[in-house]
Amino acid sequence: MRNDNLELISHIDNTSTRTLADVVTKRHSDVLRTITSLERTLADANLRSLWKSNTNIDHQGKKRKEYILSKKGLLLIASKYSDRLRLQIIERLEQLEKQAIDAQAEEKRSLELELSYAWNKSDVSDLYR
Repeated sequence: MRNDNLELISHIDNTSTRTLADVVTKRHSDVLRTITSLERTLADANLRSLWKSNTNIDHQGKKRKEYILSKKGLLLIASKYSDRLRLQIIERLEQLEKQAIDAQAEEKRSLELELSYAWNKSDVSDLYR
């Protein structure tokens, strides 16, 4: 897999299966077969948002089937070909989970400080009553 190109297209929506085939160094027919397999495997899932069928005219003037992939569709298919990409996705999810936990802990600390301040302020005002 060519990591430099994968980094580039992972930020782009609407990538063709031909571009993906080039990036993951697979034949275009292999990528199409992967999509067909996913459509069977994920028959109950809503795949319409992942890719849409398209026709491309090749250098010989012949119509060729391809798909235009959303970012999610691109990552789903590319991750089937790349252990490194799957690992990056897992690591990113772990990072996001940690950020969410850290944000919750910070919010809790902040609320505890506000509550402590309010409590102390009420104690002082009770002294002067």
